[in-house]
Amino acid sequence: MSPVVAEEVTEADPFDAVVDTVGGDITLAAIRALKDGGTIASTAFVPEGANGDGRVRLVNVMSGDDHEMLQKLADAAGRGDLHLPIARTFPLEELGAAYDFLATRPEGKIVITR
Repeated sequence: MSPVVAEEVTEADPFDAVVDTVGGDITLAAIRALKDGGTIASTAFVPEGANGDGRVRLVNVMSGDDHEMLQKLADAAGRGDLHLPIARTFPLEELGAAYDFLATRPEGKIVITR
């Protein structure tokens, strides 16, 4: 499986599901790229009325703002107590290799750099 940018998709080859992390016009393109009854999981802003006809299932996977939790995280980071394990770093040009590495289920995050 390889990632596809919504702007590259035609309605002639619709998808069952889409993950949208961009929002706005990309969300609209992603919805057009879905089969009737397909699902879009979005972590981004979904324009009002984007799925007005209810043709697809829209799932918002954003978490709500939690000021107290964000403050605890900021405090922990400020004290140096917040540690994120990095499994490996890849340059953007090696995104395919990063995706392959992700399939090995590494312990820690994968970081993509420019």
